Amino acid sequence: MMRTLRRTILESLPNGYVERFEHGVFSYEIPLSTYPNTYNERPLVLAALASQKSYVTLYLMAVYGTSPPKHGLRKRTP
Repeated sequence: MMRTLRRTILESLPNGYVERFEHGVFSYEIPLSTYPNTYNERPLVLAALASQKSYVTLYLMAVYGTSPPKHGLRKRTP
């Protein structure tokens, strides 16, 4: 599962993004050499992938932006 998801992310990653592994998590980010002016002096992250004890977590940072996504991911209503 983790390998398949990671391969899919790498194949779909926009130009300019790089994969980095830190603290047990793969992150897909714009390096500071490309975009150095960030609010916290850290690279801008598009997504992160982590293998937990019994599940895999995919964090999609763009989903937490200010405007809702036009296609695909939407909040579930109870």
